[in-house]
Amino acid sequence: MILDGVDLHKLLAYVKEEGSDGWIIWKPEYFTAMGFKREVLPIETFVSSKTDSKWAITHKGKNVDKVTGGVWNLAMLVRIADAIGVGDDYDRHDGRGSQARAISAVIIPRLAWLARSS
Repeated sequence: MILDGVDLHKLLAYVKEEGSDGWIIWKPEYFTAMGFKREVLPIETFVSSKTDSKWAITHKGKNVDKVTGGVWNLAMLVRIADAIGVGDDYDRHDGRGSQARAISAVIIPRLAWLARSS
């Protein structure tokens, strides 16, 4: 299971503090410090594009400005929601921040319960 060995109190603090941000890309060590095994993390390579008006991190790589690898916050929230059985319980949104907040809203109560029970 993805949460084996994970400090649920640290994980809950992360979701409460960073769960509303759909843009952050974390170094994998941020999560391995909580007890996640590196192989269960959704690690990807991202590039920022000079042609995007927001200099957004994308997967396409056109006019590459810089490349980074890591764990996209939104993908991690989806992974956590699925792991604790609430992956189908949140509304779908187009915006990354809105989606992150919707996912966090269903994760927090379940994760709080799991943390108290551990």
